[in-house]
Amino acid sequence: MPRRTRLVNWLLFIVLCVTLATKAPAAERTYAEKTIKGGELRYVGEIPILYLQGTPAEIGSQQANLATVNVRPMLSIPRQLLEGSGVGVAWPLIVQGAKQMFNAAPARYREELEATGKVAGFTEDDLGALYVGNAMVELRRIGGCSGLVVMPDRSDSGELLFGRNLDFPNVGGLDRLGMVSVYRPAGKRAFVGVGYPGLVGVISGMNDAGLCLATFDSYAAKDNSAMFNPRGVPLSLLNRQILEECTTVDEARKLLESSKRTTMMSLMICDTKEAVVFELTPKTVGIRKPVTEVLICTNHFLTPKLSVTRECWRYAKLEEYRGLKGQLDRAQLAKALHDVNQGALTLQTMLFEPQAMRMHVSLGSPPSSARPLQELNVAELFKHNAAAEK
Repeated sequence: MPRRTRLVNWLLFIVLCVTLATKAPAAERTYAEKTIKGGELRYVGEIPILYLQGTPAEIGSQQANLATVNVRPMLSIPRQLLEGSGVGVAWPLIVQGAKQMFNAAPARYREELEATGKVAGFTEDDLGALYVGNAMVELRRIGGCSGLVVMPDRSDSGELLFGRNLDFPNVGGLDRLGMVSVYRPAGKRAFVGVGYPGLVGVISGMNDAGLCLATFDSYAAKDNSAMFNPRGVPLSLLNRQILEECTTVDEARKLLESSKRTTMMSLMICDTKEAVVFELTPKTVGIRKPVTEVLICTNHFLTPKLSVTRECWRYAKLEEYRGLKGQLDRAQLAKALHDVNQGALTLQTMLFEPQAMRMHVSLGSPPSSARPLQELNVAELFKHNAAAEK
């Protein structure tokens, strides 16, 4: 074959390869993009974004219309987890308890959840599972999670950085269901929550004032508090109330102290200048502040009045970053979070920049910390009004 002919054939082969690569189907996405009056579900890069706004009934209806097909798989997860822990026979009582807990929270959250169930056509059993799923923060006691805050004086940008891993058993394909929800509730502050469809409460989030928070399970406390107070406000709903009503860490403290709390939990929270860990039990609100401008949280209390153990390999690993000389940057925080990943349990990784109103997120197959974090401009997410115009 003449040299010129071989060269032409190679060029044609390369063009064919490039064409096929360009036309190759994208990886299958969990969510279908859709726009309705007041709401929208669309992807920004590889991150599914659910936009919801209006009254509680409107938000619940939008959730049902945009994500019902994805909420349904979530309904079996609470029962699976509880049966796995040997308390499945108590399911009817657990459903009743979860509904009772909603009574202690602002009525708008029950209204929103009920609207989702009604518009989605859920049965009473389905709706009961949705209630339990939203109380799972209190009932599960099987999470891990790791968090790291770098204060402005230790940050290379001069701005506070807040990173966190969400660790949870990957039941029911949770790794494929992670999403970012953008809420603009009528009469309340706008906020984003990193979570799952059908979740009324918040486990990780940021509001339009730059107030950020994330929850961490804790398992024992020195104050002899009960593990569970059925008359308290579900903490995921209390977290949402904080984002809807507060702008500073101090305002959040006042709300926490004035509320009945259901269980033991650490809440890592920051505004643009201050960061603390609130160590919560039904009896106590402990407060832990940064050491050498770095704040760390895993799954045990450390304040003297609550701490019963200090053993946690993830906490010890994150302390190594506290000991580093000089400033810390986003890349180092991302590496720190990957250093403490728990393999198949690490389903979500995120980094908040409250002053810049940015967040960086990785969702999907675990460990989420192994992949690059995708940047989202939170201020722009709050401005997105295309759905309202449909």
